[in-house]
Amino acid sequence: MRAFAILSKLAEPHGVVLLKRLGAAETDTGLSRRMMPLLIDRVFEQFGANRFELDVAVLNPRATHVYRREGFVQEGTVREVYRHWDGAYHSSHLFSMLRREWEALPRRAVKSS
Repeated sequence: MRAFAILSKLAEPHGVVLLKRLGAAETDTGLSRRMMPLLIDRVFEQFGANRFELDVAVLNPRATHVYRREGFVQEGTVREVYRHWDGAYHSSHLFSMLRREWEALPRRAVKSS
């Protein structure tokens, strides 16, 4: 199975990394869900980020659930930011995780034991 992540803002001096897209070749395999902890660790360990942020369409509750479960905090809703193929506008939720939140994750404590 194959999956990918597109990250941006990696060269910016503010320590913010943006997840632009996360995808898998096959749907409903759980690959993206299993990939998230590895991606989060890489963003903070390898890229030295202070903040990892992403947005997810309001119409995508499965992804919203995964991000919350991994420790991301919903900061707000960006209203009508996407234009759907049918012409309707849709909103997205803005999520982030800070370095100190990542360092406090229960799975990190288990990992370092």
